[in-house]
Amino acid sequence: MSKKTIIAIDLLVVLAIVTATYLTSALAPFLSLDDISILNRLQSSEHNYLARFFGGGGDYFRPLTSVSFLLDLNLFGPSAAAFHLVNLAIHTANSFLVYYLAYLLINTGPNGTNRAPFIAALVFALHPVNTEAVLWVAGRTDLLCCFFFLLAVIVAVDQQQSLIRSALAIFVLALLSLLAKEASVGLLGILLVWSVSLYKEERARRTFWLTISVACASLVYLLMRSGMQIRTDAGVGKVLTGSAAKPVWQFIYDSVAAFGFYISKALYPFPLKFAIVTINKPLSVGIFICSLAAMLILFVRSPKMRLPLLIFTLLLVPPVLALHGKLPWTPYAERYLYLSMTGFALLVGFAVSKLPAKVYPVVFASIVLLSIPTMQRVNLWGNPLEFWREVMLQSPEFPRSYVGVACELLKEKKYDEAEPLLNKALKMGQNKEFVWHNLAMVKLGKGDLGGYESAMLKSAGLARDSTSKYISLIQTVSKNSHDEASLRRIIGYYLLAQQRDPRYGDGFYNAAKVYLQLGETENALIYFRKFMDSPGDSMYKPFAERFIKKLAAADIPSATNTVKEASKHTP
Repeated sequence: MSKKTIIAIDLLVVLAIVTATYLTSALAPFLSLDDISILNRLQSSEHNYLARFFGGGGDYFRPLTSVSFLLDLNLFGPSAAAFHLVNLAIHTANSFLVYYLAYLLINTGPNGTNRAPFIAALVFALHPVNTEAVLWVAGRTDLLCCFFFLLAVIVAVDQQQSLIRSALAIFVLALLSLLAKEASVGLLGILLVWSVSLYKEERARRTFWLTISVACASLVYLLMRSGMQIRTDAGVGKVLTGSAAKPVWQFIYDSVAAFGFYISKALYPFPLKFAIVTINKPLSVGIFICSLAAMLILFVRSPKMRLPLLIFTLLLVPPVLALHGKLPWTPYAERYLYLSMTGFALLVGFAVSKLPAKVYPVVFASIVLLSIPTMQRVNLWGNPLEFWREVMLQSPEFPRSYVGVACELLKEKKYDEAEPLLNKALKMGQNKEFVWHNLAMVKLGKGDLGGYESAMLKSAGLARDSTSKYISLIQTVSKNSHDEASLRRIIGYYLLAQQRDPRYGDGFYNAAKVYLQLGETENALIYFRKFMDSPGDSMYKPFAERFIKKLAAADIPSATNTVKEASKHTP
């Protein structure tokens, strides 16, 4: 068979195996952690694409990932299956790119008899440590970042194009990768070290200029991240502050332990864990020292393995630095390995290329066995309650797991089981708006209106979008209670909403209407006037004008009729 035929068959086999392994991920719902909040943000706000790319960001600036979610929503609606299948498609594409990169780097023989690219693609596609990035909708950021990163590396390796064309291509691809996730900043270090290691070769000069192009892309990214202003980045600032706060020995020890832990996860990923709060640091340091010695020997003795070694190791630097800055919600995570696993897969490919052809079937069968724990992980993600229970058992010190279990119990109306878990999360310091919101839903389900109001007030006080919380609270109180005390609390909630968000001038208007219901015309007149003085247009201002005129003329019955008329237009 020709090489093209072999490549086509290889890719079809990879596609078939990956699809069979991950297909049931389409049955998984959105995860209560991040996935649902991403969907809610997409559906509840207007989107300015230019502002998304040039408006800057805080700890995270990943506009390309956000745009991909928007495309999913516009094309497929709020379908969890569609979001999951897009993730799977990107992961499959990344596996194909690993194949092609291995094909460029490894000599496959005159007839393509060397199966190294095929093995490398399978290792990346099926490795259990990659499941988190693929199965979690929020993991799209790692998938997209990896996609453009691999394309950029392919441009750097492929010598067929002119230097100018390659420099422009790698600039664009590196920038797109960074706009998906900042982790690919490691590409700059990879190319720089690789170009130095090639100093005796003709392509050293070419690789150096491509490194300059990637450096320019990184500078443009930083400028976009800062909102087109020259200032210290918030995320970088936290990393520097967190690192400086530690003694030098502690910084080195924690970094080395983190590196060793991630290397061990690539070699032996079990047990698979979603939330990794603590690690065995002495063991991880030992693994790092042994691995470092082995990798240095390979780097010196095998020039062709240098690029995969650099990819595997240097792409671990961003998550290690993020650990010191306490940026992620969990200090260690399997998904942080996704980019580095491209280098690991290439290293496995190189190792296989040294084996005799007769052992390839054994190697293939061994790697396909990786699909078993991967499929088990896929099935677990399809059952959110069991998923969160496993997280809670594996990482009892991780408070978000208790919230996850409680959310799933709440869906099943198991309020008595959900409440103690939410209270435990709060005692563990998880004082977040979504925890209080879920606790409010538990209280409401149990018929405790007072407890519901108290929890919702806590939630609204912590929420960015506090207005929607207060409105939800008001609507629930209005449905369940109609006495004078309830009406006065409703007035207070409207005014709290306006106080938290001065743009919510309608809070004055609605408070005034409730005062009218209570017969307190003077207070009603005060707040109608405040509403008229508030900035911005509102469909209720014509009604407010009529209220003011009638109340000023002491025409109370007419004012009451206006309340009824205005209520027809109130959402």
